[in-house]
Amino acid sequence: AAEKNILISIFVITAYAIGHSLVIIFAGTGVNKLQMFLNWDAKSKGTLIIKRVSGVIIIATGIYLIAGKII
Repeated sequence: AAEKNILISIFVITAYAIGHSLVIIFAGTGVNKLQMFLNWDAKSKGTLIIKRVSGVIIIATGIYLIAGKII
């Protein structure tokens, strides 16, 4: 019974260590992606895409609201 408890203890500590390390790795990766996002300016391709998608959503919403009142 004691050997079983030791194996379970080792497994739990190892799982905790892996989980804790993954959080740090994902946080570091996320910082790079966030920095890329913060480096956008008004002329970048990403900003242009977001503006166009937002415009299409706003126009579609307007058409939906107008069509809903007519019908």
